[in-house]
Amino acid sequence: MSIAQRLIKSTMAYTAVGLLGPAVALVLTPLYTRALGVAGYGTVDLLQTLAHIVYTVALWGIPTTLASRYYADQDDARPRQLVASALSVAIGVSLIVAVLATLAAPSLAWFSQRPEITRLVIIQMMALPFGVLYGAVLALLRLRSDTTRVLWMSVILVVVTAASRLTLVVWGQWGVSGMIVAAALTNVVNAVVIVVIAWPWIHGRIVYQDVRDVVRLGAPLVPASIAVWLLLYQDRWVLAGYVDAVTQGEYALAVLLTSLLALVIEPFKQAWMPLAIQQATHVRALFLETSLRVYVWGALGCGMIVLAATPELLWIMSGHTSAGMPLLVALLSMLPMSGGVVTIVGLMVTMHARPSITGWSTLVAAIVNMLLNIWLIPQYGVYGAAVATAIAAWCIPVLVWRGSQTLEVVQYAWGRIGIAVAWYGVVCAWVIIQAEHVWLRAIGVVVFVVGLLFSRLVTLREVRAWWHDQH
Repeated sequence: MSIAQRLIKSTMAYTAVGLLGPAVALVLTPLYTRALGVAGYGTVDLLQTLAHIVYTVALWGIPTTLASRYYADQDDARPRQLVASALSVAIGVSLIVAVLATLAAPSLAWFSQRPEITRLVIIQMMALPFGVLYGAVLALLRLRSDTTRVLWMSVILVVVTAASRLTLVVWGQWGVSGMIVAAALTNVVNAVVIVVIAWPWIHGRIVYQDVRDVVRLGAPLVPASIAVWLLLYQDRWVLAGYVDAVTQGEYALAVLLTSLLALVIEPFKQAWMPLAIQQATHVRALFLETSLRVYVWGALGCGMIVLAATPELLWIMSGHTSAGMPLLVALLSMLPMSGGVVTIVGLMVTMHARPSITGWSTLVAAIVNMLLNIWLIPQYGVYGAAVATAIAAWCIPVLVWRGSQTLEVVQYAWGRIGIAVAWYGVVCAWVIIQAEHVWLRAIGVVVFVVGLLFSRLVTLREVRAWWHDQH
């Protein structure tokens, strides 16, 4: 099999892996939300953000560390020793983090004004080492390009997660506790399974020097991971002190609806990057300029679809309606949309091996988001959180673009891109207004259809221009 064939196979496999879990979760979410209620769903979302940050810290950047060291030595025994040492670090750090988070559980319950989460946090922390072990070994399988086992583990993850949640939450009526226990069981089962199937590559002698190197190399990666968490999740914890559980649940549902855009944008990013690196070697500026125009029109068109369907999607997901949901979705959708822009304008950063530009841009955006949340949420609640997310989301592409311009100047058609953004704003305004006034629904639908058709036509025109430029 040629390198190109392996690349295509891996890309398709990992795209399927990335879509499988979220797609199944979205299909089953209506069952969960009806069993939990909107308030219960908000509590689960809050606890999941906590699980994410402790997992990120406990993983200690091991996937990146393994990628940089795994193939450095040709001795057959060395990779296994490195992996065994890295796993010992992951388990050790996860135990320390789990103990600290368990001790902090009462304080977290007081801060979030939800005393019932104390025991749920403890359950999460008991399963943390298993989740970290699973994540580290899965990173190894990806590093080895073992797509078959990665796909099987993804299927097992989805099946165990769905089965445990349906059993405990939907049929057993355990509520929020059922969701947390199901997540803990999933971590334990997946850790056992992946250790069994990956045993030939993970058993080895733990070497002190490797342990020290893993700790040293992983330490600088932790702050960057925390910055990403602050950007994506910390608003839930600030909100917890100012809004009731139902309102927080509505915000979590708005984030869930926004994730529909990520299901479209993430595969684009994965497919575009290899092509871009190849094309950018000889048509760098032209390729990037046309790619950005195509992406903006395409992404905004997808955003229109999600925004217009928000009331219906919200009812399907939860049996709940909220006139303010389209505004929340419009603001929160800026985060996945900006991710595609970062991928395109940041290509020069990748080509010149300057990841620090993206790193400090994310850190600045996280700080901006945190400060805006502290300022806006007490006054405006969930709308303040959504505005803070939207502003912080666009800090990253702006800063990455400015940093990339110092490496190589690319002239983007900002005027034409501005027209696309303005058009999207007009359509969004109509959709949001008609959500507040039912009698405008018919007019809003007409405006949406016209706006969507126009954006699709322009997208096709930009694609044709892009194809012509490349050929």
